[in-house]
Amino acid sequence: MNGRLTWLVVFAGGLVACGQPRYENPPALEVIYLPLEGAREVPAAGLQPRMYFSDELDETTVSEKTVFLKQSLWSCAEQCSCSTNWAAVLGTLLIKNNCVTFVPDSQVDLTKSCLVMAATTSVKGKNTAPLASLDLPEELSRAYGLEAVDVGAWQRFWTAQ
Repeated sequence: MNGRLTWLVVFAGGLVACGQPRYENPPALEVIYLPLEGAREVPAAGLQPRMYFSDELDETTVSEKTVFLKQSLWSCAEQCSCSTNWAAVLGTLLIKNNCVTFVPDSQVDLTKSCLVMAATTSVKGKNTAPLASLDLPEELSRAYGLEAVDVGAWQRFWTAQ
């Protein structure tokens, strides 16, 4: 009985002495919700696209270079499609815990637009490694004006006329 008690005390003491577990190789940050992915006819007025992640965001890794919104006008002839002219949308990023919101400047007109909100592989969480690359094919990256970045998350949607 005394031997078991000794092991219990040693084991319990070891648990207390270890403190909080630390990851030597933390898991990668993941996207858990993209509210507008694939949406059509989204009202442009008051539009504020969001991305939700698996961990509280490390705010030092979120900037206009790592999370951004791009716009291209769409048109319909036989079929509706986006133009190949993509431009960055001016706006502000709001970060709250595990969510980042893009708030476009008030003078930006987002009607009749194809939009892509993207986050690069530089974005990471407080307890996680950066987003893993989506490894988008070159032609797809070029089609959305994203050829100069390594995309870790994105959502594509269209606004109404």
